[in-house]
Amino acid sequence: MTGQAATPDPLQAVIAATVAEVLLQLGNHPPPADQSGGPTGNFTMPAGRLALSEAEASMSLGVPRHVLRDARRRGEVSARKVGKSYRYTREGLLDYLDNRTESKKRRAK
Repeated sequence: MTGQAATPDPLQAVIAATVAEVLLQLGNHPPPADQSGGPTGNFTMPAGRLALSEAEASMSLGVPRHVLRDARRRGEVSARKVGKSYRYTREGLLDYLDNRTESKKRRAK
């Protein structure tokens, strides 16, 4: 290294902007990350929607789909079965995030 500051790759900026634009158009954009890299819970429900599919909910939380499914099976997050699939409300997901944060704080003590 010569001590020079690395210049950002212009292609990275273009890719990031394109991905953000596409996700925004789809209405399925993930929440911004807080300092610890985890989700903040400040996500937007797509217009006209009362609930999210499991895939949408896991993407909004920034967790793999199986993590959300396992939490639902343990009763840690509320969901309603609609047909053959489950739907998650914004309130249920925020409660799950709050409970997860509280349990992590208790374990840290």
